Amino acid sequence: MNYKALFAAILAMLMLVSCDKPKSFPCDITICRSADAECDSISVYCFETDYMKLREVYLGRLNVDTSRISENCNLKESRVGLFKLGHDTIPHYFVIEPGKVKVILSKDKVVIEGSGGNRSLFHFRQQIGRILSEKNAVMAKYQKSISDSTLTAADERSCYESDSILSDSLQKCLVRFLIKDDAAAKIALEQYAPLLRESSWEEIEKAKTE
Repeated sequence: MNYKALFAAILAMLMLVSCDKPKSFPCDITICRSADAECDSISVYCFETDYMKLREVYLGRLNVDTSRISENCNLKESRVGLFKLGHDTIPHYFVIEPGKVKVILSKDKVVIEGSGGNRSLFHFRQQIGRILSEKNAVMAKYQKSISDSTLTAADERSCYESDSILSDSLQKCLVRFLIKDDAAAKIALEQYAPLLRESSWEEIEKAKTE
């Protein structure tokens, strides 16, 4: 018997099996809590799409400065995650994915940094915020012109055109991001679904079936 050939065949089979087997990678979550933060505990959950349910990742008290959560966070791909602070029932959605995620807690705000999905979601929210802010400014200008009786036909046409351009830009931005259908897009859809036109919904659904 050619043992060298047999050993080589077995090794090749093992390598093939290991290549086909999906690998899991850890998500290292660091929570930085400032001294003025009112919460002292946190519960973290990961949404398992295969089972359509939330899986508890961590439940416990927080240190005054930094706490690290890594147990039960081995993932094969990005997932929708959420956490709740103390006894608060408000969920804070974020992307749980292989790599490092940093959650910064202070008295007035919650900031989530790190990982491609969370960075992408952060920049998208900024972009949507800018467009909505510009739309509000256009509407405020229009309302002011009406209230002080200075609105002209040209001004009204200008406001309408500006608002129309911004509305179209908003829809394109939403569709471009939500059409990806990844964890970040699912979180964004939860937040911005009321802003979508029916035609934008149809465009997103069509892309998912192609």
